[in-house]
Order: sequence, then C-alpha cells, then structure tokens
Amino acid sequence: MVPVIVIFSLLIAIFLNQKLKGRIVFRAIFFLPVIFSTGAVLQEFMNQEEGGLGFMRSEMVGGFLDAYVGGSPWGKPVLAVLEHFVLVLWYSGVQIIVFLAGRQTIPGSVYESARIDGATPWEVFWKITLPAMSPFMLLNVFYTVVDMFTFPSNPIMSLIGTGNYGYSSALAWIYFFIVLVFLGVVMLVYSKLFRFR
Repeated sequence: MVPVIVIFSLLIAIFLNQKLKGRIVFRAIFFLPVIFSTGAVLQEFMNQEEGGLGFMRSEMVGGFLDAYVGGSPWGKPVLAVLEHFVLVLWYSGVQIIVFLAGRQTIPGSVYESARIDGATPWEVFWKITLPAMSPFMLLNVFYTVVDMFTFPSNPIMSLIGTGNYGYSSALAWIYFFIVLVFLGVVMLVYSKLFRFR
C-alpha cells in the first residue's frame, strides 16, 4: 500500500496545483478523511467491509482481474490494492498536502524556461518536478510507513495493547526496532534511487 499511496498522492497533488475552478473545494475533499480518520471510525469502516470499490463486486471486475491477472506475480498485490482502494484515498490526505507544498516551492520560471527550450510535459515531469519533489517524497514515504505500521486493524497493535504492561512494553520495543529497520531499508533504497547524501 505504501508505494500506491505515495504515487497516488503525488499525482493528485500535481493535479490540485493546476489553476482550475473550485480547487480549494477539491483540496478540502481530499483532506477531509484525515479529520475523520480516528481509530474508531476507521475500524467501523473496515468492519463493514467498505474498503473496496463497489463496482468491482457489482460488475464482477474482481473475477475478471483474477482470471487474467491473478496468475501473475503482480496479480495478488493489484487485487489487494483495488480491494482496499478507499483506504488509499482515506490515508493519502497528509501526503497530498505535503506534496502540494513541495510542488509550490518549485519556481514557475523553471517550467517557463523548459517550455521555451521545447521540453515536453513528460520530460518536465521527469527532469524537473520529480527531482525537486524527492525530499518531500522521502518525508511522505517515512510518514506512510509509520502510519501503516500503526494501522488500527494491525494484529500486532492488538497484541501490544494487552493488560500485561511488561509484556506489552517488550513487544512495543521489539516492534519499534522492526519499524526502524524497515525505515533504514527505505532510506537505503531511496539513496540508491535518488543519489541522496
């Protein structure tokens, strides 16, 4: 879910940065789930199995995808993301705001120079927007990883919350170090991809 949330947030932030009518309303709509995403609300949302896209069940898109994509190595992850796509929308509000703030730090003169030099929008995205947004991408990846590790339906969180305080404290420390190791792996991969020093 982490790469899907980060990529989705980046694309929505670029879209919301455009000069279009009602963009304040659209920004509020994408940030609204953050306000309501308390643990109890989200847990009830998941208990009612409302995390997927409804048309997948009604139009049997899931069966079609399972028949044609399910056998491939990417089949199960694609189906899992589609089944929980509402949660992707639900958990991408903060990341959209961070990417939107990052996108607004890039001066318009850079894009104007690229346009004068004849750069296509695709080249502008890969050579200007994405490298300039890389620090914000690292911040969003870190935030999303920690957010997913503390997901309300995470069974480890329910184990940590038992009444035995010594046992729960030991589990919490172990889990904390596992999250740190995972963040270290993310930092290593990120440094290889973006030459971050």
